[in-house]
Amino acid sequence: MPPGTDASPALLQECRLVLTMLSASSRLLVFHENISEAVFVGNPHLVEYTVGRVSVDVMNQNDFAVMHVKISLVRRAGYILMNVYIPSMLLLVVSYVTLYFRVGIFQARVLGTLTALLVMATLFTQASSHLPKTSYFKMVDVWLLTCIVVIFIIIVFHVLIDRAFERAEKAPTATPAAPSLSPAKQAMKVYPSERTATTASSRNPIGAVGPLSAGRNTSLRLRQRVRTPLYQNLILGARLAVFAALLTFNVVYWSTVFQH
Repeated sequence: MPPGTDASPALLQECRLVLTMLSASSRLLVFHENISEAVFVGNPHLVEYTVGRVSVDVMNQNDFAVMHVKISLVRRAGYILMNVYIPSMLLLVVSYVTLYFRVGIFQARVLGTLTALLVMATLFTQASSHLPKTSYFKMVDVWLLTCIVVIFIIIVFHVLIDRAFERAEKAPTATPAAPSLSPAKQAMKVYPSERTATTASSRNPIGAVGPLSAGRNTSLRLRQRVRTPLYQNLILGARLAVFAALLTFNVVYWSTVFQH
């Protein structure tokens, strides 16, 4: 008889057996309430469960004596960790690492994330087939569905980054022209020395040679502020957003699991 759904399917389940004495009526043959018991014989550590407490409830009031046997089954954490949580976590890490690939290799980034998404969907199907059918979401379902949604969001980020990168490559790169100076400013040069600053014009070129060789020269350059491309902002935002979402989800999820 398959496990019931009286308890949480992720941690504790119950298997109930009903034994009816059909060889004779309850007037002639009954179960003794104090002596009757059910004992599990064998290795209690199964593949997915550990056999816990076995309880017996006897009912001799009906036409035939009935014994209800309830077996507690505790799900083994190692099995679900090795088959569900650890593989899904590795797939999430692989999908997140694709955000650090070079922008030009769009196919490698998308194919890596799509492969992780397909494997995650297969893992979700296998985990659902091993777990009991319920009308509500289990914690394992929440975990796997969230992983699938996060990987899908990473794929969307890859598409947006690639579009922005293509636009940045097609945009013309205009070199800014140097600012024109007036003839008076072009003729005037300043050469600061250790003690004095001598101003020389083009009319007196000899006076400009002495301080130039004796003093320390400094050159001032004007740099135009370069605007960061849109695809670089998208890459940085995607990395931060996905990392923050995964961190927040893991904290909330595991704190809820350990509390219950």
